[in-house]
Amino acid sequence: MSFDEVFIHNDVDTCYNLFISKITNAFDNCFKVVRLSRSKAKDKAWITPGIKNSIRTKNNLYKKWKSSGKDSDETLFKKYRREYEKIAYKAEQKFYHDKFNSKCKNIKQLWSNLNNLFSFSKPKNNSPISKLTINNTDYTNTKDICNELNSYYCSIGPKLASSISCKPDDFFKYCDQPLSNSLFCTPVSASEILNIVSHFRDNKSPGYDNIGPKLLKPIIHYIIDPFVHICNLSFSTGIVPDSLKIAKVIAVYKKR
Repeated sequence: MSFDEVFIHNDVDTCYNLFISKITNAFDNCFKVVRLSRSKAKDKAWITPGIKNSIRTKNNLYKKWKSSGKDSDETLFKKYRREYEKIAYKAEQKFYHDKFNSKCKNIKQLWSNLNNLFSFSKPKNNSPISKLTINNTDYTNTKDICNELNSYYCSIGPKLASSISCKPDDFFKYCDQPLSNSLFCTPVSASEILNIVSHFRDNKSPGYDNIGPKLLKPIIHYIIDPFVHICNLSFSTGIVPDSLKIAKVIAVYKKR
């Protein structure tokens, strides 16, 4: 992957858009969106492909015994079932042994594992909003409800700003004459960024581009040069790329 185009431009927005578009295109090509099968979604975490094959073999032996009614088929099925139960028990025991031992020093992760295993936490109520009334207008379609909620939360800032009675340039009267050379940011280096990225926590969620710390760490050495260029260009021009100002806003519905 070549980032030569990033170094040509002097506009920080253009540089960052070229930079992130190459990464997202590579991400989309390498990580296709696939639908999780219903059977796989119901599988327990410790069930391996080998155990799945054993389950299918056990079921086939059971069907064969029931259809034939022979004592030999019954003996074969029960013998295989005993062996399967031993293997399944050991696999489950090893899975939870590794799961808890690997996080023995992290209390938060330990309680999370216990909650998943024993369901200590209360079940979440995911009941959707059936109807939303705004300005005496009822909305029952899911898409319309989402659009109205987005419109409401995205308009809070402009509405509050419009209610403030002041001119846009009123703050200038409190400022002295500007000094163009009053602030200087030392250019960042590759080693500085590499050190910061290495301390990111892998469990942090990604932004709108779906590129989180767990994915960023393995590829940072390949993208470090154009990223350093973009950071220093942002410092020298005093402009933050518009794409870095995008935030994901998720409205969480709470009962009254």
